[in-house]
Amino acid sequence: MSYSARVTIGILLSAWVSLPAQAALVTSTSENLSGSPAPEIRAETFDGQVFARPVGAGKAVCVSFFASWCPICQAEIQELSEIQSTYAERGMNFIGVLVDPVETPDTLEEARQGLKRKPLPYPVILMDENLRASFQYVGFPATYFITSDGTFSTTLYGYHPRGKIAEVAERVLLGSAPTTERALTVPLETAAPSGAPSARGPSSSEAPELAHPNRGTGGVSPSQARLPSQPNPQQSAPPPERVPTGTQAAADTAERSLASVSTRSTVELVQPAPWSKSPLLALVPSTRKQVHPLIVHFPIAFLGLELLLVMAYLAWPRDSLQVFSHWLLWSAALSLVPSIYTGIGDVGADLGPGWAFWNGLQDRLHHFTRLESTVSLHVLFVLLTASLVLIRLAWRIFFGEKALEGRKRFVFAVLALLGFWALFAAGQVGGSISHP
Repeated sequence: MSYSARVTIGILLSAWVSLPAQAALVTSTSENLSGSPAPEIRAETFDGQVFARPVGAGKAVCVSFFASWCPICQAEIQELSEIQSTYAERGMNFIGVLVDPVETPDTLEEARQGLKRKPLPYPVILMDENLRASFQYVGFPATYFITSDGTFSTTLYGYHPRGKIAEVAERVLLGSAPTTERALTVPLETAAPSGAPSARGPSSSEAPELAHPNRGTGGVSPSQARLPSQPNPQQSAPPPERVPTGTQAAADTAERSLASVSTRSTVELVQPAPWSKSPLLALVPSTRKQVHPLIVHFPIAFLGLELLLVMAYLAWPRDSLQVFSHWLLWSAALSLVPSIYTGIGDVGADLGPGWAFWNGLQDRLHHFTRLESTVSLHVLFVLLTASLVLIRLAWRIFFGEKALEGRKRFVFAVLALLGFWALFAAGQVGGSISHP
């Protein structure tokens, strides 16, 4: 085996055995904590102050755990920062929890300085063992929602777009459980007509109990949901010909206002893709924040096909296979350029104003060796893949038509296999950023 092949195998094995456990979480949604009591939030702020905030004091809380060096966390922070003012006005407090003191203590001081230069629009506290235990912390980024009555609601792990965060926030503020029942999203603050009972939610003495404590979020199960103004079934109903007044009018008003629930917030909720209306719209380019997912599949396809032709050449040496595999290798090398550029640019887009690619490049160079970061690990395997592509391309150019003759074709095939293995690792790590 050639020296370059032995070095490549050594790099792959070293990276494999040194993978840390603190990589960013895969995107997912959890209800494991829903319905359980949330603790009082007490910790030290990043600038050394004492922070204490009780839960269940009539305000919902959104608690975001993040690492200062994690690009996925930065993207999540940007989404939270853009909706914070809207939901703060509606009764939801936001708190950031910096996990650096527990996960990577060596980055804490740099994180403090960064938060002083670019403060977040909500308080940031330092994670300690008490917070870790009380929130049953499993990783970052993680966004915990707590209802106004002091119980945990939905937890979002990994990166989630603004629409998804807003969707959960709406549900928590409206006091509904995680369900598709529209009846639970009645805006209870709707004012009743004059002389009618109030259509606001029941008092604490009237509030129905949760039918399923393991999924409740301070709301009501479908079987128990009932407006307090709903007439008692034992009471006689008014004659059908009478015009509804009082209680019935209040219920009608609440029902009519269902359609306006999703428009009361200035935050755009999750919207369907344009092609859900017409499949032909998929042929029209749409505006999107992340471009890398559109480009990255081209080098994957080219390298996969090239590997198949190289393996076929081992058993069935034909000039056509050699020529086609050569062109596929060139195509893969060229397609890696926009793929890497958009990948770094997508990371930089969440790091502030300026040229996104330059911001992302500086960030990746600064955190290149920090393999706790999923993005850093992804970049490492991408660079290894690109290096093996360039080595094999130089091989084909240097040896020309004799590149796959004799024993050289077996060495070349080993390099192709190693390159595809590195590509698989890059895809597996990169895909975990946005896909469960």
